[in-house]
Amino acid sequence: MKQIKSELSREMSLFHITMMGVGMMIGAGVFVSTGIGIGVAGPGGILMAFALNGLLAFLSVMTYAELGSAIPHAGAGYSYVQQSFGGFTGFFSGWISWFAHAVAGSLYAITFAKYTLHFLAQLGAFAWLNLNLPLFEKILAVLTAVVFIYINYRGASETGTAGAVMAIGQTIVLGVIGLVGVYVAIRNPARMGNFEPFLPNGWGKVLVVMGFSLVGYEGYEVIANTAEEVMEAKKNVPKGIFFAVIIVITTYLLVAFAAIVGVNRSGTTISEWFQGQGATGFAEAIGQLLPIGGLLVTLAAIFASTSALNATIYSSTRISFALGRDGYLPRYCAHISRKNRIPTVALLLSGSVIVVIAAAFPVEVVCAGASLFFIVLFNLVTLAAIKIRIEQGDKLDYGYLMPFFPVIPIISFIGRLVIGVFLFDMGILAYIIAGTWIGFGVLLYFFYSKVNAREIEAGKPLETIIVGSKGYQITVAVADPRTAPVLVRYADILASGAAAELLITSVVTVPYQTPLSEAENFSEEARVLIDEVARGVQSPVQTAIRYGHNVARGIIGSVKERKTDLLVLGWRGHTTWEHHEMGSTLDPVIGQASCDIVVVKPNREDPDRVIKRILYPLRGTGPHSELAVEVLNLVAASYGAEVTILHVLPKGKDGADARDMTESIASQMPDVRCSIQIEESEDPAIYIFNESKNHDLLLIGATNETRFQQLLFGSVAELIAKHCPKTVLMVKRKLGIPPWLRH
Repeated sequence: MKQIKSELSREMSLFHITMMGVGMMIGAGVFVSTGIGIGVAGPGGILMAFALNGLLAFLSVMTYAELGSAIPHAGAGYSYVQQSFGGFTGFFSGWISWFAHAVAGSLYAITFAKYTLHFLAQLGAFAWLNLNLPLFEKILAVLTAVVFIYINYRGASETGTAGAVMAIGQTIVLGVIGLVGVYVAIRNPARMGNFEPFLPNGWGKVLVVMGFSLVGYEGYEVIANTAEEVMEAKKNVPKGIFFAVIIVITTYLLVAFAAIVGVNRSGTTISEWFQGQGATGFAEAIGQLLPIGGLLVTLAAIFASTSALNATIYSSTRISFALGRDGYLPRYCAHISRKNRIPTVALLLSGSVIVVIAAAFPVEVVCAGASLFFIVLFNLVTLAAIKIRIEQGDKLDYGYLMPFFPVIPIISFIGRLVIGVFLFDMGILAYIIAGTWIGFGVLLYFFYSKVNAREIEAGKPLETIIVGSKGYQITVAVADPRTAPVLVRYADILASGAAAELLITSVVTVPYQTPLSEAENFSEEARVLIDEVARGVQSPVQTAIRYGHNVARGIIGSVKERKTDLLVLGWRGHTTWEHHEMGSTLDPVIGQASCDIVVVKPNREDPDRVIKRILYPLRGTGPHSELAVEVLNLVAASYGAEVTILHVLPKGKDGADARDMTESIASQMPDVRCSIQIEESEDPAIYIFNESKNHDLLLIGATNETRFQQLLFGSVAELIAKHCPKTVLMVKRKLGIPPWLRH
């Protein structure tokens, strides 16, 4: 028996990580910094600030793209600096990164509160209450943060697909607003007069706004942080980072232009108008540009801020967890709840920081503070990239190398230093907060962390096994000890008959807040199960534990990486959610896996029953029928069972074609005892169900129904299989439709 391998589930595609970065960068930056930035630097100043920040971000992402391709491990900035410098510098990067993400989370909570209450106030919802709106904003921001902290505690997080869909929606809405702004400017050139004066407060304010809005470009750091979970990380991480930044730069410039030309000012400059509006000036401007512009911006801001808040809560939780795991914080900070598999102490610490910052400081200070901390973090990573390239460049396998090294990282380093200095103009409070946090971190390191930190082999991942197809490959995914032996038995029959190699795998999951490397702590049950069911297997067999955040994506990723030809899955016969045909795991796997599929629903009363009679209801010929015959041949031969080929016709229909069809199927099983049964019934499903009671196993092929909701096996097949008390095999041939299109 071979040792059970450990595999990281690389579930995220280039599309997912690109949209994740876009969603994070549009999380609050454009909604808060646009209005405030125009008020500070003027119409020309905001466009120049966004463009120059985009250029600086583009130089910076080269560093992250290079490191993310060479060191594709979770932790991003913290991992890179830790691997390069270690010691105090490694701790300091984690300390700064933790606070940067937490402060960004506070910004997103405040943005949600401001835009929500602003919209309700515009509708007159608070006029009769005479509320203190600023105080109510703080209360709502804190409540919002608490709600999402609780969501993270329960282990429920936004999935890659859901986040990608939301990011696409936000980008499309903002893109449309930007294009409308361009259209309005072309149709009404007088609106271009809003650009006068172009730079009312000089170039210095442009640098101020660059520093203030830098937090809007921090999403690429999140992409690098997911590198350990990305398919083909060396290629996709750099691509995702560049694609996300290009999309966001374009979007920022378009919406800033739209906000400027959208204002119908009178007797005041654009800068003065936006100064009077504050953080929600962007919504006011777009409200004048479009009849429903204010509503569109408000909805986009609400969805963007809550999505980004959720993401920053679990990213900051991961960082504080890593600091505890590495001994920089007390070890209990790395405690993971056995119940929900969440680092609860780390979550509580990060959540506390988010709540306190959101409650105590105005949005301008929070935005400036977040930008300041990301400036420090990005510069530390830049130094790490230079050091790693010089010392380890010949040892690492880079998927991307930045050009003009070390000129580009040096330019980006100096550029961030300059805008960090000018950020002081937004107020000294952000610097006081930064100094306090840094000072506390220094004391913590020298009085605790230096003594208790363990030596780190930075970013060492679990072993990832990717097996190319050297023959026919069959994978069986097991989870339930009650049904796993039945699944493996049928998978072994198919593997033996097809001279195939069998992989027995189980996906161990942890929530997104918990790094995949920690899933190994919860794998004992899966290891015991796999070891037990693999003992009697006759085929060549491999076993693997796969660590992931989602069972379905873990199985789909395994199928793709191993180039599986046939996947065997188990079904309990029901689903707890009415919107799923066969369950939240089976539905996406069956819909997206690029291989043939056999779903086994074991006999409820006697799962170990010997198979003597097999019923195969035939509804037509085609690819699914061909696979069904192949499976029938192997299963019937293994048990020495008799096969009944049943064709049920509607009342009064000629049975000649049915006779030819069933005889053709029987002729394809020369070594199996077959009987043909052609019947008439007003309800074929009921007849098949009743007939299945006289057999030990029911085998059903997928149908070719075209209704949109019937994307699995077909409504009749699923209905019969769901209620049949005997063992049921449902087979589905891989079709030529790409998985993404079926999805």
